[in-house]
Amino acid sequence: MSFKATLTSIYKKVESVGPKDSQTFGVNVLSGTTKINDRTVTVRILGTVDYDKGNGPFGGFMELVWSDGTTIGMRQEGKASVDPDTKKTEFSARLDVIAGTKAAVATDGTGEWTGSKSGSTGTSMSISVNLMLTGAPEALTGVPPNSTPTPSTSYNATIAP
Repeated sequence: MSFKATLTSIYKKVESVGPKDSQTFGVNVLSGTTKINDRTVTVRILGTVDYDKGNGPFGGFMELVWSDGTTIGMRQEGKASVDPDTKKTEFSARLDVIAGTKAAVATDGTGEWTGSKSGSTGTSMSISVNLMLTGAPEALTGVPPNSTPTPSTSYNATIAP
């Protein structure tokens, strides 16, 4: 399952410390919506940050919430890198499914997201998410549970011994 979303900070508690306030730590909650299988889904990141000059690790959680309250919760572990000239920050994170609720209770899997933003911690960001889920209901994802993905394009390859 893949989707894109724009997330906006709805809560931020970060502190700047260290020489010239070069280090930042704290919590940021970002939220937005997307469409998955023609259904509106809230995408929320509950993130913790530990940056030095805008670079460093982040953690926390990502959750997907469908309009009927079905939720899939995931742990995230990632890294942020800021370009000192443009002030644009690039993000990448690994996702590990914790579990789901309602129809998604048996969902498991992994994934990743990448994103970018311009500005300080807490400003809006665009993300792209790719998930490999097992046990997820077709009504949510559009893909039968535990199905084997098929290539979207064909190719030829020669495999040498």
